[in-house]
Amino acid sequence: MIRSLRISAVLILMILLSAGIMVSCKKEKPASQGTNFNLLLKLVSQDGGTNRKIVYDYTYGQGNILSQMVTTYYNYSSSPDQFKQYFYRGTGGRLDSLISYGTTNGQLTYTGRAFFYYGANGLLTMSKSITPPTLAAGYEDSSVYQYNGTVLQKRTDYRSFGGPYSLLCEAQYQYTTSSNPGQVIFKWVNPTPTDTLRFQYDNNPNPIPAGPVTNFYWAPVYYNYMQPANNILSSSGTPEIDINYTEYRFSNNQKPLYRKALHVGSPNFTEYYYYYD
Repeated sequence: MIRSLRISAVLILMILLSAGIMVSCKKEKPASQGTNFNLLLKLVSQDGGTNRKIVYDYTYGQGNILSQMVTTYYNYSSSPDQFKQYFYRGTGGRLDSLISYGTTNGQLTYTGRAFFYYGANGLLTMSKSITPPTLAAGYEDSSVYQYNGTVLQKRTDYRSFGGPYSLLCEAQYQYTTSSNPGQVIFKWVNPTPTDTLRFQYDNNPNPIPAGPVTNFYWAPVYYNYMQPANNILSSSGTPEIDINYTEYRFSNNQKPLYRKALHVGSPNFTEYYYYYD
């Protein structure tokens, strides 16, 4: 379980920092990717060698703050699977909670809630994710955050699978000169070895909307004030997933229109298409 959690953490990281994970053979027309190139409305990821595709649709509320994200998986089952997330915000657009729903073959298979708690200085101090036992195994996760001033230094994760909470790992954060997360060091309880993930960035603005917490486990990295300013160039680390971005095309205000990601040590690649207003 720990190994799969480590690998899925990297995949989630790549989804939120730069794009989705997979697929389709049909090419999207670059001319239809936007006019103003302001808000990101849709992101399509497609694998170079399969007939699968994932589409991310973004909806915004007052102040152009992300209010909903729908992820649709094509050609994974007889009908498209979907994962919907609704973001609820408080003072100043601060993310207070989110509700998630998942469907497979048109049937509801997942529900979940995440809650976010803050200190007097407005910094996130704890997040909690709850999955009821009605549609899944039922579990409750939580993370506690520690800072140096206003900069996140450590996140401590706890997890419960129908039993008492137990410590899962500690994550220590280091940053680039541009304040992007440059390195994350995971100290796992079981197994004991330490994982280190490293990231390199370009100088162009990250188009992914602030606040797309698609998995609370990575919440502090992708929460509004932790949103990476730039696009990831490559990732590497002790988990078995290394990804390099090998090709870019940008809009007239330097937002990504197209990317090609090469999976290191493999002929596999993923193409990403960004659509704006």
